[in-house]
Formats: sequence, structure tokens, C-alpha cells
Amino acid sequence: MEEVKPFGFIYYDTRQNTQVWFALCFEKVTCSIIGNLVWLAGEKEHLHYLTCIKSKIDPNKVKPRKFASFTRGQQFESEAIKALVSETKLPVTPCVFFTHPNDNKYGGSPGGVGPGFLLEVKTRVAGSDAPLMALTTNHLLQTNFQMTMTKATIVFLQSYHPEKKTFNTLLIQKNNLLLTVTDYH
Repeated sequence: MEEVKPFGFIYYDTRQNTQVWFALCFEKVTCSIIGNLVWLAGEKEHLHYLTCIKSKIDPNKVKPRKFASFTRGQQFESEAIKALVSETKLPVTPCVFFTHPNDNKYGGSPGGVGPGFLLEVKTRVAGSDAPLMALTTNHLLQTNFQMTMTKATIVFLQSYHPEKKTFNTLLIQKNNLLLTVTDYH
């Protein structure tokens, strides 16, 4: 299948969770922490990320993401993408790190990019019965910020269950009202 090139944004060709990727994320508000910055995870997480960003401290060094669900996401993301490509026949290229075209304080890296869409992969935690059936507010914020930075208008959120080799794909369309309420558009 043909490789899909990133579209409409400033990107760096590096894989997630490499030293180069971590260096690019440093001092950036990434799409994955937006929910923490608008208090969705509570005051402790909000203050942690806000303090790290303002103080130019790597949040992963202060509080490393070593919890099981994050490790599972890293472990099974490429398998999830292959399953989606196999079932849908849509070409998806693992994504690179991108920054906002007008403000390089913001960045992100969805799981993949396809022709006219982004893919965000969420691996289910161990012991889950099935893939996610619905979106959370955090998912909506993360994917809408990804769309704003890339000028994409849709994201497929793929919830993957590694043990059962099944997934659900949820379509998310850009929501300008959500972005206006969070004062970012």
C-alpha cells in the first residue's frame, strides 16, 4: 500500500517515544495533555503539566508515564493500525510529530495519517471486556486540537482490544464550538 504523506502542517519525520520525539514534545502543549490543562483530570494533573510547561521542565522526567495502559498503547499501536488497514483497505502511515503552523508552542502526534484524515489509536487497558463504544471529553479535546493543528476535518479514533484482536472506529468531526469554548481556534 502506498505511503500517505502528512498534509497541511509542519511535521518532523520521527517515530513516537524516541529521544528525538521526546525532545520535540519538550516545552510544548501537546494534544494529549490538553484535557489535563483544562482541568478534566483534576487539580493535581492540571498543576503538574502547567508547572512543567511554564518552568520548561520535562513532565516525563518529573512523573514518568510508566503505568500499564501507556505501555500497552506503545506496544500495540502498530498492530492496531495494521488491523484497521487490513479491514478497511484505507492507507494509513504511522504519524510523525507536528507543530501548529502559527504557534510552535503546540504540537502532537496522532497514531497515523490517511488520505484526508487523522487516526488516533487508543489501546484498551488489560482486563477490558471490549473496545470503547463511546468517546470521552478528553478524546474530543485531543482530536479537535489535532485537527486544528493539521487542518484536517475528521479523525478516526480507533479503540483496539489486543487480546481479542477487535476494534471499534469512532468518527470525530471538527467541532468549532468546542474549540471556541476552550479559546483555541
